[in-house]
Amino acid sequence: MKEKMGQKDKVFVTGAVLFVAVLAFSMASATPGKRHDAVTDTCRTITADNVQQGYRLFKDNCKACHNRKNDQVSFLYNESKTPKAWDRVFFKRYPQCARDGSWENLHLYDQLKIHDYLYATGAGTYGPNGCG
Repeated sequence: MKEKMGQKDKVFVTGAVLFVAVLAFSMASATPGKRHDAVTDTCRTITADNVQQGYRLFKDNCKACHNRKNDQVSFLYNESKTPKAWDRVFFKRYPQCARDGSWENLHLYDQLKIHDYLYATGAGTYGPNGCG
């Protein structure tokens, strides 16, 4: 009986290790590692932490206006644009909210994290069925 439990433990541990390895690989390949930020003229390393913080900032700041209930501004979500198109939005600052000063309420670091999130999860960054 003790050998069977040992065998089950080995199978479980092997399965768990394989699962974590596949998960780590898929996350690493789904998120671009670096991007050039034209606003600051720096190379940004995109981390999972920056993407998560950027998501929260986008949700708390941008989605307050850019939602389906507000017909005064366009509805936005991360896949509204490709990563390159998000680069243009942040570099040229052509949306009305950028021109009217709304973006100035956000610290530059917060803007960079929002940009990281939108760049990493923009349209075309994921394959079919959510796989990178």
